[in-house]
Amino acid sequence: MARNSLIITITLTALAFIAVCLMYCFADPMTVIVDSEHVTGITGAGFAFGGVLMAIVAVVLCAVFVSLILAGVSVFLIALFAALFIGGLVLLSPLLFPALLVIGLIMLFHRKKPHHADAAG
Repeated sequence: MARNSLIITITLTALAFIAVCLMYCFADPMTVIVDSEHVTGITGAGFAFGGVLMAIVAVVLCAVFVSLILAGVSVFLIALFAALFIGGLVLLSPLLFPALLVIGLIMLFHRKKPHHADAAG
């Protein structure tokens, strides 16, 4: 496990170095202003690449954070609507009692009698 993570780290570091070198090659006047000073060359390209990486990490973390917040809010709303529905049923139950009484009496008088098998066969 440690060997795989070491290989992944070395590969990512090499890819980052190659990306910085490509940025330096294709962007001729690579100038980054850091603390009111102009930084040029491969150092400027490295600062620019680092800034892009930090921006990507910030966007991904913000997306994860917002999705977690929205998931929590949706669970809360589902629980709230379920509680309101159950509360509504409890509030309406006295109104439904006469109808349930009539339905229960109809079911009581119309049930089928169990058939017993003849012992004589």
